[in-house]
Amino acid sequence: MMVAEQRRARMRKSKYSEQQIVNALRRAESGVAVKDVCRELGVSAATFYCQLPVPFPELNAELLFERQEWQAAYILNRKKPPKRAPTLNTVIRLIALGGFLGRKRDGEPGVKILLIGLQQVREFCEAMQFVQALGGLE
Repeated sequence: MMVAEQRRARMRKSKYSEQQIVNALRRAESGVAVKDVCRELGVSAATFYCQLPVPFPELNAELLFERQEWQAAYILNRKKPPKRAPTLNTVIRLIALGGFLGRKRDGEPGVKILLIGLQQVREFCEAMQFVQALGGLE
């Protein structure tokens, strides 16, 4: 069995079908903000990011995260950001590393830790935008 299939077998069944997730992805890809897609589904962004990697772990991270956001996830984990966008699953695990250990049998990160991690990433991005607006660091 492939790793993704094993992970899918261990995870509880999502209340959203793969078709609903694909439709949400298509809306996000067409330019609709992720927060608007989440509001339509009636879930938080953290829940959306929790459920998405299960059926589609190898999606490009730039589908749901701005370049600055996934780079911030790397920087906050003291890693050098790659030049090309990583997979969605990689970025989600980086965002969750504040409280997610990532051990062999831990499963995927939970909603609460993703929510905390997303907040840290957004605060970091806002701080970087503020520094850039001031003309950078001297």
